[in-house]
Amino acid sequence: IFYSVTHEAIHRTGISGVFFCLQSLDAPASMDQFKFRMGLTARVVRQRVVFHPWLVPFLGKPVYSVVRGLLDRQPDRPALAKMEGMLRFYQQGNCLPLEQDWPACLSDRRGELLEGLNI
Repeated sequence: IFYSVTHEAIHRTGISGVFFCLQSLDAPASMDQFKFRMGLTARVVRQRVVFHPWLVPFLGKPVYSVVRGLLDRQPDRPALAKMEGMLRFYQQGNCLPLEQDWPACLSDRRGELLEGLNI
């Protein structure tokens, strides 16, 4: 279905590209490989997770470490995977782009892409 819809859309007059989705909170690396095999390319988009200010004091690195440990012991729990992803994105969003972890699919171009951000 994905291929058919994308193929049809890209061949319409006036359509020059297709946006598929932002990086998932918990998608495995194999998802990126699937997208690349379909001919998609990665682009830099800064994503952030923002929590209610009342929750922020409880969402530091110790809480992330506990959630990460639980997920390591119970990898089949989707709720833990989403929670780990939200906390990871939240913490990364509070860092400067120079300090952030980059997705593997963009890490080899990190220097070039950071230059384009003029920081």
